[in-house]
Amino acid sequence: MDGISWDSLGFAQGAGSSSLTLDYEFVDENLALGNNYYRIVQSDFDKVETVFDPILLVNGDPPLKKDLFVFPNPATEGQLVIYFAGLGFDVIKFNLFSTSGEIVISALVPNFNGEYCIVQLPPRLSTGVYYVQVGNFIERVLVK
Repeated sequence: MDGISWDSLGFAQGAGSSSLTLDYEFVDENLALGNNYYRIVQSDFDKVETVFDPILLVNGDPPLKKDLFVFPNPATEGQLVIYFAGLGFDVIKFNLFSTSGEIVISALVPNFNGEYCIVQLPPRLSTGVYYVQVGNFIERVLVK
């Protein structure tokens, strides 16, 4: 609930090594009202664990109003789709910056008044965590 202390909610049995994409699913049947943080811990057969970054799901009424959405996240195909529920601007400033604060991309992009735009990432961009800034809104994105 707080993104710091973690309880196990369930387990999805793995299928072992595969050259095919495998999908797994787990449904939290006891979703709490308000903030719900989730993270996946992958345990390999050799007992090596990988802990993925947590995600936040907000459950409530009214639903969370959010102005900036960036996807896919993690970004793997060299581009980001940015949805900005804008304030009526024709163009808006977009920044992509690293966790150290270095600006990787700075550009003016069209704001389609609640639609989307596509931003190409620089070739050979290092994997890691970046932040997308559109106007006064910032969203974290993982680049793989």
